[in-house]
Order: sequence, then structure tokens, then C-alpha cells
Amino acid sequence: MKKFSVNKTPLLSHFSTPKFLFDLTLRKNFVTKSENFQPPTELSKPHFFSQKGPSDNPRGFNTNSRSNTPNAVSSIQPNSELGGLSNRRSGFGLVCLERNPNGCDREQESDEFSADVEKVYRILRKFHSRVSKLELALQASGVVMRSGLTERVLNRCGDAGNLGYSFFVWASKQPGYRHSYEVYKAMIKTLGKMRQFGAVWALIEEMRKENPQLISADVFVILMRRFASAKMVKKATEVLDEMPKYGCEPDEHVFGCLLDALCKNGSVKEAAKLFEDMRIRFKPTLKHLTSLLYGWCREGKLMEAKFVLIQMKEAGFEPDIVVYNNLLSGYAIAGKMADAYDLLGEMRRKGCEPNAASFTILIQALCSREKMEEAMWVFAEMRRSGCNADVVTYTTLISGFCKWGKLERGYELLDDMIQQGCTPNQMTYLHILSAHEKKEQLEECIELVEEMKKIGCFPDLSIYNIVIRLACKLGEVKEGVRFWNEVEASGVSPGLDTFTILIHGLLGQGCLIEACEHFKEMIGRGLLSAPQYGTLKELLNTLLRAEKLEMAKDVWSCIMSKGCELNVYAWTIWIHALFSNGLIKDACSYCLDMMDANVMPQPHTFAKLMKGLRKLYNRQIAAEITERVRKMAEERQFQLTVNVAALIINVVAVVSFGDVPLNAVQLLWVNLIMDTLGALALATEPPTDHLMHRPPVGRREPLITNIMWRNILIQAAYQVTVLLVLNFDGKSILHLEHDNAEHANKVKNTLIFNAIVFCQVFNEFNVRNPDEINIFKGVVMNHLFMAIMAIMVVLQIIIIKFLGKFASTVRLNWKYWVISIIGFISWPLAAVGKLIPVPETPFHKYFMRRGNRHQ
Repeated sequence: MKKFSVNKTPLLSHFSTPKFLFDLTLRKNFVTKSENFQPPTELSKPHFFSQKGPSDNPRGFNTNSRSNTPNAVSSIQPNSELGGLSNRRSGFGLVCLERNPNGCDREQESDEFSADVEKVYRILRKFHSRVSKLELALQASGVVMRSGLTERVLNRCGDAGNLGYSFFVWASKQPGYRHSYEVYKAMIKTLGKMRQFGAVWALIEEMRKENPQLISADVFVILMRRFASAKMVKKATEVLDEMPKYGCEPDEHVFGCLLDALCKNGSVKEAAKLFEDMRIRFKPTLKHLTSLLYGWCREGKLMEAKFVLIQMKEAGFEPDIVVYNNLLSGYAIAGKMADAYDLLGEMRRKGCEPNAASFTILIQALCSREKMEEAMWVFAEMRRSGCNADVVTYTTLISGFCKWGKLERGYELLDDMIQQGCTPNQMTYLHILSAHEKKEQLEECIELVEEMKKIGCFPDLSIYNIVIRLACKLGEVKEGVRFWNEVEASGVSPGLDTFTILIHGLLGQGCLIEACEHFKEMIGRGLLSAPQYGTLKELLNTLLRAEKLEMAKDVWSCIMSKGCELNVYAWTIWIHALFSNGLIKDACSYCLDMMDANVMPQPHTFAKLMKGLRKLYNRQIAAEITERVRKMAEERQFQLTVNVAALIINVVAVVSFGDVPLNAVQLLWVNLIMDTLGALALATEPPTDHLMHRPPVGRREPLITNIMWRNILIQAAYQVTVLLVLNFDGKSILHLEHDNAEHANKVKNTLIFNAIVFCQVFNEFNVRNPDEINIFKGVVMNHLFMAIMAIMVVLQIIIIKFLGKFASTVRLNWKYWVISIIGFISWPLAAVGKLIPVPETPFHKYFMRRGNRHQ
């Protein structure tokens, strides 16, 4: 480990130059070369950075606050008890501190809740996918529900919000226990983070029924912020209208929180429009305008930001330090440092003294451009002006030096920081640890973590992730596992990244059993998601290469048993892993399971399996897979036809009349026919003799053949024609010209809805045999198919006759029902269409040839 010597000169001695030299440096490095630019007159005056008294602050903002700037990191106040000692006993160049007596002592965290929290957490992880067993296990655990326990359990669950919700529901059923306001708030935050907004509204409704006094404006503010973070601007705005129903009237503060949430989540344009629309309902405040200013500055749109500044002045508000810092940040993001220094001069002239945040914004911009010497000049002038640097300022400088490979300078700043009584936080150490990780210095990382603990700054998951990742990379798996155990023992729930890092590290060192156990633990906590399919792929391939087939199957069984939502990519990873390791029969077996789960194999998966089965001369399995794929392709043909027809009729109607004939409920029913009942009916068709005697299908043949494309185009064209005629000339055909306009539109739209449903019912018969003229061959023998068709017709009749209010339909007379079954014309049309020859060469190859010719 490299040891840094103690500097005998002050850290900023190199920058203690005359005042005018600093001004020249600013003008040389930061001022844009423009003939029109005039540096502020105050820039060359000795008092430009001189300390002044506090400025007027009409809103009562904390002038040291970071909450309204992009550099929103909370400041740690200096602690005089932490400074004083200055030895280098660990070789890091650190000023060793006495332990903070007021800090968090991990030994003291073993309070009355710890044992019960861990017991509950283990039960949740084990039984979260089996509700009945989970409730029995919690009942048998002996845990006594009391105030504070639920909050601790929710915190322990961390990102695994489904675990916390399971316990929340169980706890609500316990006699003598009622959720507190803080528990409800914590649960709403968790559900909002999971984007389970329906569950959030249900929870608020439960609060109203159980204890209406618990509902406050803060609950709705949390919900608005979650909607805003999900880019659901309309839903966030609708919360304002819903609040009065629960006894909460939105005021200027709540509206300000909504604007703030929208601006911080990239929806500043929508926020500006909402601000203008709500001017009458909510009186504009400085907070509202500050949020808009921040949003425009963050987007780099300085003209709009300046317009907001004009609006402030017109409304009689005087910009405060938060407003000016937001503008400084906007100039810094845009690289307009000359304008930033002009603004500093303007702040001085108006009596608004720059604070630590003001200087830090400039330092941050310089550090990001690798102008570290210039950043230190600003830091030195900050000191000379009497403005004390805070933890954000120091962390920014340390981050810059570490990022650009000057680790020694980073340690010098860390020493100076501690000597000045400013306590480092986890982010400060994170940048130094990242620099050590790049140099693969594990020993230095471990010792630095120990130094953190000595000063009462306990590592977080980001820091543990660095150490675990580096330990695994260097082959020190035992060290990685030791830090993993430390994470668990500290009460911090390992996140998805921590699991992924350790699993990859264990696989890299050949620790397969441990890797499998941690992967199954990750699944048990509900942390498997699409981005982690790379980890799944590496795990399965590593196990199969090591001939650990049973272990691989155990991992896959665990995924299935825990109810993980597996898409086509997850199935493809597993099937390809089996195939790549010569386990072709197993791959085929899981391919059939995949189709049982209604997941269509990708073309290259199908081609690989056919190629492997050809080598094994296993025609029976090949025929079975081919038939299943064909059936699913036919279902897709049916679904494509419905989608094309429904999409075109709605788009054309909106463009023509500004209204849609098919509303959300009707489209949902059409899709239910298409995706569920239709697919189920077609899947019941047994393999034909013709299929069993057909020669093998080429592995490069597309799943949707030319015959299917022909049938799709014919049926879609017919259905679209029928629906457009009814839409544009329906009133005339139905003799509704003299009826009430609203009633006539309802009858016409109901007929369109009825017609499109019956078109799909008749088309079901067509797609049974896409290449045969006799579409009724064998249909009577398939009783399940006929039953499903009958169910579809009966349900449609019930919707029209009895569920008009729900589906926005009206009852039809017998004439309209006769017109509705015009879809039967698709039968003779399909027979005629099948006489049209199609080329054997797939259509897409013609386009490929044309593209090759052009090249």
C-alpha cells in the first residue's frame, strides 16, 4: 500500500496568490472569447468575494440548502469532537478520528425488534409465494405484533416490496393491532415504487374506512411523486381532483409539490402548462416558480428559465439564493462559465451572498471537465471569502481528483476535510474506493472500510459492492463472502447488484454450489428480473459445462416454483444452454414446456432444435414440435387479423369524426376472444395424418408462411371494408338519419362492435386449416372447439342484451343481428382466396435480394 507523507504546507498554499491573479485566471479559463463580453466591474475589486451579512430571504429558505439544486446531497455539520488527532498509523494519509459518541453504534442496534425482524424476514423469504403456508408460519413464529415492528420489517425487506406487502397484509389481520400512520406511508411508498398504483388507491380507501384521521395531504404527495417518477403526468394531476373525496383540500403547498415532482422527473414542459392552467385555482408562489426554473435549467433551456425569472419579478418576488443557485447550475450545465461569473456579480450587487452551494456548482462543472487546478482556485477563493466548504464541496473535489487518476490529491483533501471538522460521508469514501478498484488494490479498500467504521461512517451497499466485486475478481472469494456476511449482519438487505456481483464472482472461481445457493436466495427474495437474465445464462451454461445437469435443473425448478414471470428470453437461455452442451432431448422437452406456457419459440431456437433432431434421426419429436409451432403460428395469424382490423377502424374513425367506435371495454373483450378463447380453441386441434407424412420443414423456413400472409391480408381487408362501410354509411344503411344523433351513434357503434366479434368467430374456422379449402373437415369431431365457439357467441349476446351500461352498448333488434353475422362471408371468401397461388420462396427473401442488388 502506498503511504502518503504528511504535508508540511497548507493544502491551499499553492493557491494563496494575489487577488488580481485569481481574477486573471478566471478570465483566461472561463470567460468565453466574445467581443461583446464585458467582465463584471466587481470582478477585479477586492471585495467581490468578501463576506457580507445574511441577505433577506422572504420564503425562509435555508441558504445552505441543496434541496432545490441538482447537487442535492445533505450536508453533514462539522463536529468539533472529531478533529484533533493527526497520525498516519494505517498508512492511508488519513487523519484518524476518535469515534463519534453520538454516531450510530451497530452494537446498539440489537434492540428489542432485531430478533423478531430477522425471524419474520426469513419466513417471508421462504414462503412468500405460498400465502397459506406463509400465514401459518407467521402464526407459529411466536412474533407479537406491536408498534414499530411493521416499519422495521418493511425496511428490512428493502427492494423486495412484495415481501413487505405480504407481511403488511398479514399484520392487518392480527387481533388488537392497527397500522399506524407511518406504516401506511411506508407501504404507500413501497407500492408506488413498485408501480402498483391500484394497490395504493385500495390502501388509501382502506385508511378512509379504518381511520379517516390518518389520511393527510402528505399521503397524496407521495402518490403524486410516484406517478411523476413513472412519467404518468395525467395520473399525477388527477390526484388533485381525488383529494377532496377523502377530506383533503389541495392547497398551494400540495400543488407546489406536484410541480416540483414533475420538474425533477423531466416533465417540465407539462409542469409549465399545468402552472398556467391552474393560476386561478392556486395562487402562484415563489416555490412554484423556483420549481419551474429548476426544471428548465436542468433541461438546459436557459431562455425559458430566464422567462420564469421575469415572471418572478413581475409577481413581486425577489430571487433568493436557491433561485440564483439554480441559474448557476443551468449556466454550468450549458458550459457558459462567463455567464455564471456574471451572475455571481449580480448576486453581490443585490445583496445575496454566494454560499457553499454556489461555489460547489462551479467546482463541480470544472471537475467534470478535468479542470482540477481551476477548481482548486475557486475552492481557495471560497475559503478567502469566508464561506466554509461542506461535505458536498469536498466530495466533489475528491471525486474529481480520483476520477482523473490523482489519488494522492484526493487523500490530501480528505485530510484537510477532517482537520476542518467536516465529517466525510459514504459518498466521499466511495470515490476513493472506486479509484482503488480501478488499480485492483484490495488491501487498500479493506483498510479504508475499517477506517470508515472507526469514525462512525458505516459502509452502505455501494461500498460493499465495490469490495465484494474486487475480492471476487482477484480470486479472494473468502474475503468477498466475509463482506457479504457483514452486510447481512449489519441489517442491510443485499440488493440485486450485490447478489449479481457475488454470483458472478463465485462462478468465476468455480464455486458452483455456493453460486447456486445465492442465486436461489435471490429468487426467493423476489429479485429476479429481466436485466439479470445475463446472470441466469452464465450460471446455467457454467453448470452444464461442468456436467452438473441436476444442479442446473434444480435452479430452473426453483425459478418455476417461485412463480417468476419468465418471458421468451429466459426460456431461450435455458433451451440454448441445454442444446449447446449436447442435451438435445432435454432441450426439446423444455421447448414443449415453453409452448405449454403459451410462449412462442424464437425462429433460431426452432431451427437449432430441428438441426439437432435431424442428427438424432428423431422424427417423432421433430413432428410434435413442428405441429405445436404451426398451431401457435396459426393463432398468431388469427390475432394479427383482429389487430389489423381493430386498429384501422379506430384510427380512421378518429381522423374522420374525432371519436372511436370501439371503446376500451369492447377492445378488451375483442382481445380476450383473440388471445384467450381463440387461442384455446385452436390449440385443441389434434395433429393430422397429413402432418405426420409431410417431409421435414427446413430449419430456415419462417414461422409465418406465404400462405398465412395471404390469408391474413384477405381476411383483414374484408373485415376492414365491412367495418368502414358501417362506420361511414351505417346511419343510412340502418335508417337512423331521423333518430337522435346520440342514440344513432350508439346503435351504429354497437353494430360495429357486434360485427367485428362475429367476424372473429367465423374466422376461427378459417384458420383451423390455413391451406385447405374444406375448412369444416373434422370440426364436428372436435367437441371442445365447438363448445368454445358456442361460449363466445353466448357471451356476446349477454353483453349486448344485458351489459349495455358496462360495455356502452344498446340492445339490437333482429334485423341488426342479421346484419351483424355478415362475417360468414369470410368462409366463401377464404375458399376463393386459397385458390390464389403463392410462391414457395418466402416473401422476405425477395426483399433481401433487392437489397443485395442495390448494394
